[in-house]
Amino acid sequence: MRKDLKNGVVCQVMPTTQFKTNKISISFITEVKTVTEITQRTLLAYLLEVSSKKYPTQQVIAQELSQMYGADFGTSTTRNGNYHIMKFNFSCVNDKYLTTPENLLTKGIKFLEEIIFRPLLVDGIFEKETFQRQKENFQTYLATMQDNKKIAALLALQKEYFTNPVQQSSVLGDLQTLKPLTAQDIVACYQKMITQDQVRIVVSGDVQEDEVVEELATLPFTARENTLGSMYYQQANKDEVVEKVEQEKLQQSKLNLAYHFPIDQGCPDFHAAIVFNALLGGDARSYLFRNIREKASLAYYISSSFDSFGQYFYIQTGIKSSDKEQVQTLIAEQFAKIIAGEIDEQLFAEIKLSLINEHLSHLDSQNYLMVKALLQPLFKKTPTTGTWMENIQKVTIADVQEVAKKIQLQAIYFLKGEEG
Repeated sequence: MRKDLKNGVVCQVMPTTQFKTNKISISFITEVKTVTEITQRTLLAYLLEVSSKKYPTQQVIAQELSQMYGADFGTSTTRNGNYHIMKFNFSCVNDKYLTTPENLLTKGIKFLEEIIFRPLLVDGIFEKETFQRQKENFQTYLATMQDNKKIAALLALQKEYFTNPVQQSSVLGDLQTLKPLTAQDIVACYQKMITQDQVRIVVSGDVQEDEVVEELATLPFTARENTLGSMYYQQANKDEVVEKVEQEKLQQSKLNLAYHFPIDQGCPDFHAAIVFNALLGGDARSYLFRNIREKASLAYYISSSFDSFGQYFYIQTGIKSSDKEQVQTLIAEQFAKIIAGEIDEQLFAEIKLSLINEHLSHLDSQNYLMVKALLQPLFKKTPTTGTWMENIQKVTIADVQEVAKKIQLQAIYFLKGEEG
């Protein structure tokens, strides 16, 4: 059941006896315009996860969760196309598994109210020591990401492919915009989020819908206008392929390729695109994996991925620097084979069956079902479970040939390793 609690504040309750836990997810959704906003929101999530006025330290929060029979709480941020989403997640055991009912879900809602609406402020700004500690923790994590050359190479590819700075950046933000941030900046970010973001609340578990909605309605949200545009990011094709080469002292080079792939959730050939990605490099039986890593032994790792929110398709590889040209040639050959329809029918059937089985396994995940409930209303259209599987099964080799023709190489990033 979906219900508007206030204008711009929507809850969806999903009663089920499938799981032993009750879960609440409160998501704040907005369109960010700058990398600074992303960084601010991530730092804000760090702060709200470890402190509030009633629970001023991480230890006090842990003690409160322990009192709720080991309940779990955390914050997270992510980006889906043009949307940035900050989530507050709470999970507790269902009361029927307790010797004495404790109304844990009600307590969880009250706990989230304290965390979200009453942050730890001193003289109108975030408490100094907590702010500085979380800023340093965030800074350390961003630095660690840069030390991970696989992640760093993917971010470098994004910068070459995307023309929008927000899309170029990590979903967490960056060090450059983090360093000058003050506690006052994050208070302003918090005030904007709490009053202007679209709010989506999802509750899953063995619960009574009407009772949960009534309790959620007590949360002190204010009405806000829905100013969200399209979730899907789009950009025009570049006239020429952009290539960037950097060199570091590494044993393993990183060759990444980015393609424009004009397909999203609302396109009729979306399911063919899913099968195409799995066939090319998204599965252990894929052409890239079998022909380049296994047969030719030219890659430590190789895979393809498809971001339908950004119409962005990319290939990641770890290779010897001397094999770069040969690997690029073989990648192009795998595309050509698929476009020509040189696809083994048994492999094609196995790939589709694997996708269907993976989808079915997701239906046993409470978190997956809640994310689906959050995002589904934001899509142009989303098939039901049965229709999704039927549409995957209906995909033909000819369908995959056609979607493969839509891919256009746009950017290449090569992190060249050198011995020593």
